[in-house]
Amino acid sequence: MARVDFYVQALSQASNKPNFKIEQLAGYLAALQDDYNALERAKLTARQAWILAWDAEQAAALLTKEEANKWLSRARGLYEKSLASLPRNVVILTDAARFYRTHSAALLESSEAADALYLKARALLDKAITIDDTYEPAFLERSQLLVVEGKSAEAFDSFKVVVEKNPAAAYEAGHLALAAKKFEEAVAYFKKAIEQNPNHLQARYELIQAYLALADLDSARVELAALEERIPKDDAATQGLLKGLRELLK
Repeated sequence: MARVDFYVQALSQASNKPNFKIEQLAGYLAALQDDYNALERAKLTARQAWILAWDAEQAAALLTKEEANKWLSRARGLYEKSLASLPRNVVILTDAARFYRTHSAALLESSEAADALYLKARALLDKAITIDDTYEPAFLERSQLLVVEGKSAEAFDSFKVVVEKNPAAAYEAGHLALAAKKFEEAVAYFKKAIEQNPNHLQARYELIQAYLALADLDSARVELAALEERIPKDDAATQGLLKGLRELLK
């Protein structure tokens, strides 16, 4: 297991080097393939299968589409193996759902309907929440899945219950409210997030967007000034975003 982690890290480091070529990964990839073949023949625990699934997913991110799809298919088998052994583990249920949502297009088999993996992800998340309705990542993942399905309002309503139990989730609720075009609620949640962390710059930025959507330009200007105070002058990328907001508020 430790050697698999080493090879995945080595793949990642090699791919970040200047003038990188995919052929340079051949040695690491062959060794990783051999180790996976040996481990998959062994009697893996659910936790080991889950860790190997994660490593296979990370390896896929570094490869060409054809090779990546092979590793994603391998990751799918390992996630399903871990789920079969620990069907009530909310962490694994949620992570497997994230995997299905993120890689649906690459994983879909010819015999499966177009929305098959989204439905599988939704079922896993519903199960996780039924088992433990305090596990915040499951609610957030379900909301993200609903956004992908074009159900922004339902995503926001699904996540609101989390904020009632955990005020620290206010930013995520505001973000979902903004996507659902529930701008007044978005303002309230972003303000709550900023009260908890005055340096939450993304919450401040999205609060300005919510005020703009409400045509409350005075409040937007106040928040823009507060945000500008916290952004270094040499942060060119963020200053560019602020310039765009200034143009809107003229």
